[in-house]
Amino acid sequence: MNKGLSKIIIIKEIGLKNLGPYRGEHRLNLSSDKGRPVILIGGMNGSGKTTIINAVLLLLYGKRSQHWQQKGVSYNQYLKSRIHNHIAEGEEAWVELKMLLKNNTGTVTLRVRRSWVAKNSRIKEKVTVWKDGVQDSYMAKNWDIYVEELLPIGVSGLFFFDGEKIGRLAEEDENSKTLQGAIRSLLGLDIVERLILDLKRIISRKECNIHHHPNRERINQLKQELKNLVKERTIIGQEISGLETRISYYKAKIEEKEEEYLQKGGSFWENKKELERKRDKLKGQVDEVKRQMRNMAAGVLPLLMVRPLLEKVKRNISQEERVYQARAILPLLEKRDFKLISQLTNLGVKDEIVAQVRSNLDAEREEFQRLSKKVTQFSDSAVLKRQVSLLVEGELDAVGKEAKQLIERYESLNAELDKVERQLLYEVDENQLSAILKQIKSWAQEIATLEEKKNSLVKREEEITGKIKHLESKYRQLLYEDLQEEVKNEDARRVIKYASKSIDIMQTFQERLLLEKVGLLEDNINEAFKLLIGKTSLVSRIKIDPETLQFILYDPSGSQFPKSQLSEGEKQMLAIAFLWGLARSSGHELPVIIDTPLARLDSSHRTTFVQNYIPKSSHQVIVLTTDEEIYGNYLESLEKYVSQKYLLAYDDVNRVTYIKEGYFC
Repeated sequence: MNKGLSKIIIIKEIGLKNLGPYRGEHRLNLSSDKGRPVILIGGMNGSGKTTIINAVLLLLYGKRSQHWQQKGVSYNQYLKSRIHNHIAEGEEAWVELKMLLKNNTGTVTLRVRRSWVAKNSRIKEKVTVWKDGVQDSYMAKNWDIYVEELLPIGVSGLFFFDGEKIGRLAEEDENSKTLQGAIRSLLGLDIVERLILDLKRIISRKECNIHHHPNRERINQLKQELKNLVKERTIIGQEISGLETRISYYKAKIEEKEEEYLQKGGSFWENKKELERKRDKLKGQVDEVKRQMRNMAAGVLPLLMVRPLLEKVKRNISQEERVYQARAILPLLEKRDFKLISQLTNLGVKDEIVAQVRSNLDAEREEFQRLSKKVTQFSDSAVLKRQVSLLVEGELDAVGKEAKQLIERYESLNAELDKVERQLLYEVDENQLSAILKQIKSWAQEIATLEEKKNSLVKREEEITGKIKHLESKYRQLLYEDLQEEVKNEDARRVIKYASKSIDIMQTFQERLLLEKVGLLEDNINEAFKLLIGKTSLVSRIKIDPETLQFILYDPSGSQFPKSQLSEGEKQMLAIAFLWGLARSSGHELPVIIDTPLARLDSSHRTTFVQNYIPKSSHQVIVLTTDEEIYGNYLESLEKYVSQKYLLAYDDVNRVTYIKEGYFC
């Protein structure tokens, strides 16, 4: 299997058959044009958006798929639950991906299908792979190994995620195990840690071959201390997990209550005074626009109605200007002609030549005389000419443009005023809203208490980990010293010696890798955050502690401050920046698939997310949305980056989802 095949991945097509709400065979063509990386897939809740992203993860990772592991059922039960409810027993279900893999040596087309059949309460699963149109049974048999080279499961969460993940990351504190785990997986530290653990097991097994330890008592004492510390850390870890479960429960309850609060008009209740101020301000703005329009009507604006007549006046003035010129120049011509003929005669020029010149001069004067006798309507005034010219050529255009802008502003202000006045007609039950807020506050206090307990346990867990690391170093040192002097078993001595050295090397490698890579991670995360939020945030720099992998936020003055001081919108943008920055640091050029990305984003940051993240996050971005996420101005700003649009239409009668071209109208 060639690692060169995994440089750039483009998903050309997703196929589904009898999966979730999709009965029969359905295909999504995901080809995109250059410079238009976005594919929009719209659908109402329950229409099958999440089914698509979970199907992709299932196809790629099978039993390692996170969605199955979260369900708490057996893998066979999970596969059976994914089959459409209204098909005959024994009918096949499958999910398929067609991918283009590009590298320096060429391009490979890969088509992968994971299919399964339920028959007699049993599930039969199969993976089939076609490489450049030819079935490859070896690759299919070793698909789990190949997919780790192609798209490692450790980084998949950075490219395939939903809006809920953004929300969870936004709510987690700087000690987030989710992000620390992502960094460890991204840098391969989890592999190093597994290797160190394996080496420790080897040392433990080889200890059995060591006899007559001078330091056996101390070694046994250290082993017992380590055992007790590991046990304590395990218990603490379980307690932390239990607290996190309770915290998640209360957060979910708060979300439900917040949704109820909003549905019952809580947002209106909080903003009523603001709406009243806004209404008064809008009324003042409308009156001001009316005043400006009246002032314009009292000026030159009415002349726009007779603009053709003014242009005709301008042309007539230009024509009459020649008449006035002729009248002015005629006396001069008579003097000139008389003087010229006299000079020619005195010079003795022949009579026929003088006659010819006199004839030409007379003809010229007659032309000017005819022109000078024309009737004029306007005075020969330079001021009049300039005023008419300025009026026709510039002032009327400027006045017309200004009038149009005032009319548009008047209509816009009136529409907004009407919207605000309609909102003010809304009535809410203040007692009911107060009760909801009281319940939310009670749960929030409970969460704060649990978070405090959790942080205390996390701190204790870190202290224990430090002690374990210190004692393990002492333990290995004692073993190594005794081996040098007394161990007769050369094989055990060699294994323990080099295993101990290998552990030290691995730990040094870990530390150096972190020091080398943390800077790149920081730069990518900071760059992503600036692209998403600009210079308006309190955050001027995000640092990563290379020992704890904890995120530290700094303000423009260089002082640290907790994430809790950020607004909810900034927390959401920070969470997206973490995902984006980690993805950019992964070294993989993979498609991005996002399910309901705007579901948890506040309105003030939706535009930034749509304009700066979606079209720039990858060479191919597949967005699964509801009708309340990307619409209106959001859709308009994204339109130039969109190659394909699809709509998931759910048929309530037949309980089936159909895939149609187009998007929400």
